[in-house]
Amino acid sequence: MSDEPNARSVLLATDELLVERGPDVLVMRTHVPHECVSFAPQGGGLCVTAVVANHGVSSEDLALDVDPLRFLAERHRARVGCGGVAMMTACDLRLAQVAEAEEPGSEASPRRVRAVAVATVGLSNLLRAGDPPGPLAPVNTINTLVWVSAPLSIAARLEALSLVAEARTLAVHEAGLPSRRSGLPGSGTGTDCIALLSPVATVGPHAATGSASLAVPWAGKHTPEGAVIGRAVYGAVAAGVARWRGVHGQHLVAAMRAHFGPRG
Repeated sequence: MSDEPNARSVLLATDELLVERGPDVLVMRTHVPHECVSFAPQGGGLCVTAVVANHGVSSEDLALDVDPLRFLAERHRARVGCGGVAMMTACDLRLAQVAEAEEPGSEASPRRVRAVAVATVGLSNLLRAGDPPGPLAPVNTINTLVWVSAPLSIAARLEALSLVAEARTLAVHEAGLPSRRSGLPGSGTGTDCIALLSPVATVGPHAATGSASLAVPWAGKHTPEGAVIGRAVYGAVAAGVARWRGVHGQHLVAAMRAHFGPRG
């Protein structure tokens, strides 16, 4: 891969979206604007966009005298352009994992539903839900970008977002790595971020403008939408955890167990 800042390699290309990776940015771009729900530092909340970017940063980029939101905005303009949703990670973007899942449809639910998840996984900031608050460790994180082929109502988008978090947490928990703070089995990092893209709907509950598709009212584990989201996210994050653990995990486990003892 070229070291030019805006050089890109294609990780995935479909009729609906393109996933590209450069030296310091990973971009999921849909061919038409989509609904997005996220808690990203730029563009978080509910919006309509065609771009979600995951920017690779270093500790030097985010020195104490640097405003991180301003830095992110400037980096995003330089690498991607104006607008869109953006987040940051200290993970090596070359280790990004892509996973896809599909439900072909049935008599009860005839629509074919697909999902794509892209995850960058760094666990040096690994914590456990409920750990005491405290200062940030090095800026590793788990960032998860998700696309689903079905338009979702607002309620379904929120339900799907919770399912993304559940699948991500499952993949982390199964690895059995310890929290840096408590030494108990970790469940995620202190700075994880998610963005979920779904097509815009014009009819159905909570519809917006853009396409003539009915918004799916719910997206739990019993639905095709929830099933493909869960499988894609679990697949991408589990692969990322395994890859990170292969490089760093034994050092982290040894350090944590030396500090806390053999529990977890």
